[in-house]
Amino acid sequence: MKGQFKLKHLVSYLSDIEPFKDPKWKLEQYCTTPEVTAGMFDEIGNVDDNIQGKVVGDFCCGTAAYCIAASYFEPKQIVGIDID
Repeated sequence: MKGQFKLKHLVSYLSDIEPFKDPKWKLEQYCTTPEVTAGMFDEIGNVDDNIQGKVVGDFCCGTAAYCIAASYFEPKQIVGIDID
C-alpha cells in the first residue's frame, strides 16, 4: 500500500457510507460498523497482505463497504455482486 496506512482515516471514510434506508431482513441487509470493517481490512490488507495486486470479490455487497475498504489496499480489481 502506498504511504502510511491510518486506521482512523479508513474508519472516517467508511463512516460516510449511507446505511440501508429500509433494510430487507430476509436478504440480510445489515451494515457492519465502520470500526469493525476497518479493523477487519487492516488485518487482511496489512497484516496478511492478501489484497494488494489481487482481484477482490464481495458477494452480497449491499452498501459496498467491503469493496470500498478493499480499495484502500490497492487491489488489481474489485467485483461487487448483489441480488438487488
